[in-house]
Amino acid sequence: MPSPDITHLPAKPGVYLYKNATGKTLYIGKARILINRVRSYFQKRASLSVSKQRMVREIVQIETIVTSTENEALLLEATLIKRHQPPYNIDLKDDKRFLYIKITVNEPFPRVFATRTILREGAKYFGPYTSAGYVRYTLRTLKRLFPHRNFEKPPSTNNLARLTERYPELFGPQDERAYADNIEYIIAFLKGKFSDITDVLEKRMRRAAESEHFETAATYRDNLEGMKRMLERQQVISPNPETYDLLGLARKNDYAVISVLYVREGKLIGKQDFALTNTSGETDRTVVSSFLEQYYPTSPEHVKTVYLPISLPNLTHLSSLMSINLHPAQRGTKRRLIKMAEENAREYLARTESEREKSAEASAKALGKLAEVLKLRRPPERIECYDISNIQGTHPVGSMVVFERGEPAKKEYRKFKIKTVSGSNDPAMMAEVLDRRFSGTKHPGWKSPNLIILDGGKGQLSVVTKRLGTRIAEIAIVALAKREEELFLPGKSTALRLSVGTPAYHLVQRIRDEAHRFAIGYYRKRHVQSVIASTLDSLPGVGPKIRSKLLKAFGSLEGIRSAGESELASVIGAAKAKKVKQLI
Repeated sequence: MPSPDITHLPAKPGVYLYKNATGKTLYIGKARILINRVRSYFQKRASLSVSKQRMVREIVQIETIVTSTENEALLLEATLIKRHQPPYNIDLKDDKRFLYIKITVNEPFPRVFATRTILREGAKYFGPYTSAGYVRYTLRTLKRLFPHRNFEKPPSTNNLARLTERYPELFGPQDERAYADNIEYIIAFLKGKFSDITDVLEKRMRRAAESEHFETAATYRDNLEGMKRMLERQQVISPNPETYDLLGLARKNDYAVISVLYVREGKLIGKQDFALTNTSGETDRTVVSSFLEQYYPTSPEHVKTVYLPISLPNLTHLSSLMSINLHPAQRGTKRRLIKMAEENAREYLARTESEREKSAEASAKALGKLAEVLKLRRPPERIECYDISNIQGTHPVGSMVVFERGEPAKKEYRKFKIKTVSGSNDPAMMAEVLDRRFSGTKHPGWKSPNLIILDGGKGQLSVVTKRLGTRIAEIAIVALAKREEELFLPGKSTALRLSVGTPAYHLVQRIRDEAHRFAIGYYRKRHVQSVIASTLDSLPGVGPKIRSKLLKAFGSLEGIRSAGESELASVIGAAKAKKVKQLI
């Protein structure tokens, strides 16, 4: 296949996207000069890994996005990789599974809670955290030391007044200044500035005691003692109040783990493990660089110094680009801590590998039994399950989830907006979804399944098989009825029942529940968008493009309302921001 034409590419900073013949994004990269970086892939003496050589043979189309600076390109690259998850990029596991601690500092009485979504609405975020247990422990500690409001959704004004009166301990101080102090302590805590907190608490305790405000002094004393007990459990790394991260790397086959140790004010306060895939054939330097470029540009915490397990050839340039001091740890305390991080990474890698092996064995057993019950020639390697979601025919959607070798293949999931069916007619909607899915001219790159599961009963199965006819003649298809977990097959009047509690039973349930979850999520998104759209559409001068930009940036109508005029201006321009702020 001839190389794509690159002569038209700009000599400017930006991001490039390589795509194959079906339009699928293969790889995303950034460059200070786009044409030079892209050209380097197609030179005869290009030093590429085996996987990258294979990728180059697949490239048919190249898209570029020009940015003002290379720093902007770095941030955009990280964002696009998370969105598209290209198969040839080293993939830091999708951050939808990561947790953040959110503080709504744009409110008079800020709330503190865990979230998986970052919105541009003026709140502060800390993370990401890979352990939900660690987040729960941290939030419990913060609630005990510095009482505050920890509910994710604020109650109405009437409910808030009633709840505050009945359960005052749930809401923290009622005085705005005292509450603001607690939020200040929480932010310092999450930044690792423990000495700042203890110094302030000690001063305020003495001041309260001198003023004979003994109850207040006792509260400060209790908080101080709680802080000191917690600090005693933390490992002192250095007598110097240094703050930095350290990275440890472990690898096996196509899988890599980077463990990050967090040192704040000379104390080791925590650790997070991050899994990376698509690393086969790549050097350690490439893996570490990819992690740095994907993790730190989008991290809410802006750490200034990071110590690395190896030296990188582009260290000075990368440090400047990311505004972080990057250093290879070669000796002393830093090197010892890097070895500790590497040991943590190896332990996490071994544990997850063992879990994957056990999961693969269980899946193989379940698929074998399912093939036996359905009288398939071999266990189904690829299963597609479909579900419909709507309420009385409004905003109807369909979902397709894919399981390969018994595990969810989330990159293969697809959503369908129902286009041709009016009213509440689930069988017809299901038929439309599968008709579009198996329209070979539209989706030539989609793999063919070995088994189709319809979430529904005989009605869905009958309508779908009649409409698709020979297009699915070579594919096994069943309908799963919810009431008794019955499986209906084409042409059979009686249903099959899987033995309750068996691996095959649990697998089918899991697949069906995942299709339902995916469909419901898409339906809710469409419903919420329609409500927001109707509100925004009522504002003069706000069209579909402006609405789309606002929703993408701020996530919700409440997020748009809460945003400052300058934040709105960064998304839609100063003139429109002023108008939206006035009208909304």
